[in-house]
Amino acid sequence: MLLPVLTEQHVWDDFRPAVEAIGDTWTAPSGRVYRLALHGHRLEIYLQHDDLETPPPGPLVDTDLFALASKIYDDVGGDWSSEALKQTANAWGWPQ
Repeated sequence: MLLPVLTEQHVWDDFRPAVEAIGDTWTAPSGRVYRLALHGHRLEIYLQHDDLETPPPGPLVDTDLFALASKIYDDVGGDWSSEALKQTANAWGWPQ
């Protein structure tokens, strides 16, 4: 079963190659598997989930998505980095 967890309506052109390089499947450090579907500038992310199990709590999915965003930012490079993303998250009060 695929559970939708995030839709990004407009992936910037600078970020598209990094997203495309990941492919259509990404395994988070937690071991959970996500499917990515990039349609033009729209990115849909789904949690691949056994329909007999309880889905993980939202904060755990958020942690996985933060790890994915960090990977994408590091792959884009330049002024974009996971460290800058972490600093922004901390400024908004979101612990990683």
